[in-house]
Amino acid sequence: MAGERFGLHQLDLLPSGVSLPLRHALDSCRESPPADWPAIAYVLLGREDMAQSVFRNLSSSKEFEMQSNTNLISMSIPYMLHLHPVIVPSSLSESFGLENTKIEDTNSVDGSIIDGMEHIFNSYTQLRYGRDLRLNEVRRLLCSATPVVVQTSANPTISDQEQQQDQLWRIAPRTAVLPLGRGAFTLSTIHTLLTEAFTVPKLVLAGRLPAQQNAIINLDPNIKNIQELKTWPEFHNAVAAGLRLAPLQD
Repeated sequence: MAGERFGLHQLDLLPSGVSLPLRHALDSCRESPPADWPAIAYVLLGREDMAQSVFRNLSSSKEFEMQSNTNLISMSIPYMLHLHPVIVPSSLSESFGLENTKIEDTNSVDGSIIDGMEHIFNSYTQLRYGRDLRLNEVRRLLCSATPVVVQTSANPTISDQEQQQDQLWRIAPRTAVLPLGRGAFTLSTIHTLLTEAFTVPKLVLAGRLPAQQNAIINLDPNIKNIQELKTWPEFHNAVAAGLRLAPLQD
């Protein structure tokens, strides 16, 4: 791939059956690649640190270094540079850093949060997308099964509590429309058996306060009608869950 200048962008354009073996080879070599490979090969593995080390050993010339950086970028993909994994925590204790935190509006099975997208992230997805973290980011953005973050001071006053509710009520409509995007994201992605339980993720409109040990706050029903806010979003949430079902194959 390095000899033919076949970069990661071209790899994304290949059909799955052709790209998967190449991605598997890249994943297998990423942990401990040979020390005598060219810098471009290290870029394909996602080891830009080793590529830069090779360039520094070859020449200290600024012009050479500039050309080298250009080659690195041309062989890599913009979304793969300087990214860190973004995942939805698999348990409540991981999510809030507390062992005893309980959330009434969270649907869980064996401690795992059901967000309606967990079935997409499996070994096949990991192999196919590798270090491409855009799927993880989409999942994080569309998750409506966990409380949203509400930024407040560590020692809230009465006015701060009013501000918390105001912020939470402004965030609630945005959370309420997330099932629409999730329905499109997960369309026809699961096959179930007639006897298999079908789960619908809860729609959580609560918030958590990182500045106060991740305390959970709920919408104040005295401010607005909560049921009026949740009626259609709950319907859309169930529809989004149903859209995951793939058509029956004869």
